Formats: sequence, structure tokens, C-alpha cells
Amino acid sequence: MSIKRNLPNDEYQAAVGANAPSSANVYATMADVGGSGGPSLVNIFATDTFITPNETLNCTSGTFAVTLPSASGIIGTTYTLVNSGTGVITLTPNGADLINGSTTIDLVQYISRTVQSDGGTNWIII
Repeated sequence: MSIKRNLPNDEYQAAVGANAPSSANVYATMADVGGSGGPSLVNIFATDTFITPNETLNCTSGTFAVTLPSASGIIGTTYTLVNSGTGVITLTPNGADLINGSTTIDLVQYISRTVQSDGGTNWIII
């Protein structure tokens, strides 16, 4: 199931009911819209940050960076980045975190990487 990011409040209310928050923009998860609560797939085309645990971001065009959240305290959480576009996508950890000992990982077209938090300051490519 693919989810739209940053849903306007009226669309979010339609998906989850009248008890939706009143903020102008909110994020929906698979569980919010009747999904299984499992991994979500989001198509993006500009700089973004992973939000939902076990999320997959599919980069459809352009050259830009995608940032991971802090690895601290979320041991076992995974994120997958897919580059289905023609640009170069840079996977960037948060703050002083590292990805397999590196500060960034570049993905060219048709390359994907799944990383998993060690619960400390590291993301491990799996």
C-alpha cells in the first residue's frame, strides 16, 4: 500500500475519522488508513526524512538527500531507500550517527539499501 505524505487535515479526517488532530497538516500511517501497520512505501522526488518505522522511500527522480532519524533507542528498526530515478540519492544519518562506518551512502539508479539500527549510533546495511 502506498501512502500520501503530509495529508491535509480534511483528507486525514476522512481516512481516520472525526477524531483526527486539528493541525493543518498531519502524517498518516498504514494503520491510520486501514492497513496492516507493516512497512509503508512512499514515492518521493525531493529531500526528505524517514518518519515511519520500517518505511520504504522510493526516489522517483532528481538528485537529493534522504536523512535517517537518530539510531539511538530504536534497535532493530529498518528503513529502505530505493533509487528508481536517474539522479544520485544520498542517504545521510542523523547527527553523529554512521552507516557502516560512513557519514553518507550514495545510491545510483536502480540501487536500493536497507539499513537497521543497532540502538546506539550506528545504522547497519542489511
